[in-house]
Amino acid sequence: MVKSKRILFTFILVVCAFYAGMKFEQFLYLDKCLDLGGGQNPGNYSICVVEVNEQQAEG
Repeated sequence: MVKSKRILFTFILVVCAFYAGMKFEQFLYLDKCLDLGGGQNPGNYSICVVEVNEQQAEG
């Protein structure tokens, strides 16, 4: 009984650590995207959209 509780606890701990890592990676990605001058695409897609201003790119 104790062994099965330990296995269940370890499994829950691994799942929680994985979820926390995914959320942290999402935060870093969004932070990096905003640093580059971009933002998320409307519709809340998880991609970074960086618009290039043609006037600034030429000069």
